[in-house]
Amino acid sequence: MLESSAPTEEEAAAEAGSLSELLSCRAAAKGDAPLFAWWEDRKGGVEVRASLSYAAVEAIAAGVAWRLATKEGVAPGDRCLLVYEPCLSFVCAFLACGRAAAVAVPVFPPEPRKRATAELGAFVQIRESCAAKFALTSSTYNWAKKAAGLADLLRRGGGDAAWPADLTWVVVDAQQGPPPGGLLPDAPPPGAHGHVAFLQYTSGSTSAPKGVVITHASLRHNLALIVGELAADAATVCVSWLPQYHDMGLIGSYLGVLRCGGRGYYASPFTFIKRPACWLEAIDAFRGTHVQAPNFAYALATRKPPAKTLDLSCLRHAINAAEPVEAAVVDSFAALYERRHKLPPGVIFPT
Repeated sequence: MLESSAPTEEEAAAEAGSLSELLSCRAAAKGDAPLFAWWEDRKGGVEVRASLSYAAVEAIAAGVAWRLATKEGVAPGDRCLLVYEPCLSFVCAFLACGRAAAVAVPVFPPEPRKRATAELGAFVQIRESCAAKFALTSSTYNWAKKAAGLADLLRRGGGDAAWPADLTWVVVDAQQGPPPGGLLPDAPPPGAHGHVAFLQYTSGSTSAPKGVVITHASLRHNLALIVGELAADAATVCVSWLPQYHDMGLIGSYLGVLRCGGRGYYASPFTFIKRPACWLEAIDAFRGTHVQAPNFAYALATRKPPAKTLDLSCLRHAINAAEPVEAAVVDSFAALYERRHKLPPGVIFPT
């Protein structure tokens, strides 16, 4: 009688029904292999400021999930707004929500120092739409929010009425350790507390924010298509500055890396806007294989190219999506970077 062999890492990853199961599978197989890194633009060039391995992200997600369930009162199915400045703590909180069987709701973080803005209005609308009881945030954003509220109180002699008063704020940073005793609770199976993976809302820039229910099944299917079409694998290196709450940033850049078993280097959108050339320098420095950006980014990178010659021969896929694609922009970018910076022909894919 032949014994059935244990599934390979890739087979187990393909069968994972939720992100929590996928992360547990990857962490068990890859351990200390790097998963997410954060880079910044310095005077001497791009520089990694923080890095998390597969095992570290698994421990953080499990530790935060334990804390949310046992200390903060987050119940399965509760909606949790994710209110973060660009940082790795966001993706850790996102994965922790899944581990706790809560529903993550990524949102654009309103500027704490401003009142009655469209951003804050959209935030309030999203909160009311999904009936979120909790808002997870970083210590940095939480401090800025409290400082702005205190200044507002001293200036006007009143409270900070713009923020929902009955919303419980919980600080969740990437430094969170594993649960007491170091034991990681098993990832809940998909469907154990509902089929919803997270809620994705539109920006609200043209109308009231509209929510879309992302199920475990649809997310699994979408990630499988992305990984397959991009030929992404364990050798994949993603270099991104896209907003974390946006679907191309969250699903394409972060979760796609987790699904294919590669690694990712991430930065703030403001880093790119301030000096577009640093994105290309990061691709060179970290040997990026996959990048994603909207059309305007390629136009900006063409108008403000790097001062030094780069080696972009490592790049395999450069996605141009999320807004109308202009052929002239793609052609100009390709012509410049193929000629001066060793960009391989045919790696730009409009979608």
